[in-house]
Amino acid sequence: MFTAISMAICLLVVFVYVVYKTRQINVSGSDGYFLAGRSLTGGVICATILLTNLSTEQLVGLSGQVYSSNMGPMAWEAPACIGAIGLAFIFLPHYFRQGVMTVPEFLETRYDAGVKKLVAFLLLATYLLTFLPTVLYSGALVFEQMFNVGEILNISHFTAVALVTFILGLVGAFYTIVGGVKASASADTIYGILFAIGGCAVPIFALIFLGNGNFLDGFQALLSRVPAEKFTAINSATATAPEVPWPILFTGMVFNMLYYFGCNQSLVQRALGGKSLAEAQKGALLFGLIKVFCPLILCSTGLFAYAIFGDTIEVADMAYPMVVAEVLPAPLLGFVGAAIVGAILSSYAGTLNSCVTLYSLEFHESIFKKKLSDKGLVRVGRISGVIIAIISIGIAPFIMYAPSGLYDFLQRFFGTFNAPTLAVVLYAIYSRKVTPLAAKAAFCVHIPLYWLATLLLPQVHYLYFFAILFPFDVLVMYVITKRHPRTELIEIQEKAQVDMTPWKYGKLVAVLSILALLGMYFVFSPLCLAKI
Repeated sequence: MFTAISMAICLLVVFVYVVYKTRQINVSGSDGYFLAGRSLTGGVICATILLTNLSTEQLVGLSGQVYSSNMGPMAWEAPACIGAIGLAFIFLPHYFRQGVMTVPEFLETRYDAGVKKLVAFLLLATYLLTFLPTVLYSGALVFEQMFNVGEILNISHFTAVALVTFILGLVGAFYTIVGGVKASASADTIYGILFAIGGCAVPIFALIFLGNGNFLDGFQALLSRVPAEKFTAINSATATAPEVPWPILFTGMVFNMLYYFGCNQSLVQRALGGKSLAEAQKGALLFGLIKVFCPLILCSTGLFAYAIFGDTIEVADMAYPMVVAEVLPAPLLGFVGAAIVGAILSSYAGTLNSCVTLYSLEFHESIFKKKLSDKGLVRVGRISGVIIAIISIGIAPFIMYAPSGLYDFLQRFFGTFNAPTLAVVLYAIYSRKVTPLAAKAAFCVHIPLYWLATLLLPQVHYLYFFAILFPFDVLVMYVITKRHPRTELIEIQEKAQVDMTPWKYGKLVAVLSILALLGMYFVFSPLCLAKI
């Protein structure tokens, strides 16, 4: 009972804060609803990108991967600083200069409406069919394990997951449908604090648990119970998923991070709500610096699971919730539960808002051939938000039947279009000669080649395909642009709606992030922890 009450109090405080903050922004217009009135500061942007990006599919998925392999999956977290640096210095200046609300809208200024709709459709379909359901399912999985929902209500595991999924989806949809980006961004500020404290509490109490009450003894117990090879984040070139081969760290993973943080609407939209370019860059770069250290929270739980349970966990994705239920004192479960709810709602609401934005701004008017007012767009956004939420809630419980781990399942699916999208966006930034035909050809060539390679070479890590196909996509675009060039160069019109002065400490924070990244890989290598 205490656990439920403490969690409810935390969530109520956040709700009151969100209501207060959203009243300061007019969300009846599209700019206020979709971009928070371009009023977000660097700290808020950092928190909202972090919470949109971090959620239970990473807590559950990455912990499970580390439990079943080694610290290699930290490659999905720490190198995110590279993507954040790319977002700050490559993508954001161009997005802001064009005054756009979405990545597809930016592509329309360089290509045509066909390319815009193609990319918008791929993003929307991926969010709706895979990402949103996975966030809800992973969150429900944690809650079912932490609070024994099925046992208390005397229902099956599937029914319990479906019930929790429905509740989480309902609350997350409420944030987005009623308050837009400002509501979710305001909540993220508080949830970010809760998540930081709650996330750190798990490894701390796990060490205390292992040390029978002594933190330092717990660290020694961790090193003695877990084989040294599990501490390494550097795997052989022939490693397969969930391990990450070392050559990928310098090729496929770099391309993946540049796509995910520079072209992914659900994250880019947070930065586009910045009150200036400097604030947006500050938020992105601070986020990147923090992400370098996230494996200490997100991945280490897999090591603790092995130290506590050995190799007895049959389903690796259960590692995180089992550790939480085992090591946390009952009074803290409510607080950590609120932090986990915050992570789920932030990621879900942030991505749902991006779905609403993509549909409302890129599809609705062209489908129904009707020009809408600002208020009409917001109304359409809210209605589409309800429909998208219902679909994602319906799909979520069935993610448990995915053929691989949660995080691996997501990343394999993203490989369908992330490389050509990155190629198309970068070409749009650096070339005024590129043609719409070249962009469409990149997608037409990449998608069948990617899935053909995945099916014919299952033993090869799928990020190798990204490393090879991204340059190939660029080459396809180059050849087609050369053979079928534009008759006139693209005219770029400045439409910036905010101050375009860069953040003066941007380069310093970028350098610190890279140094911290190198330090993390040194710690989790045969030169340090992995040799013990």
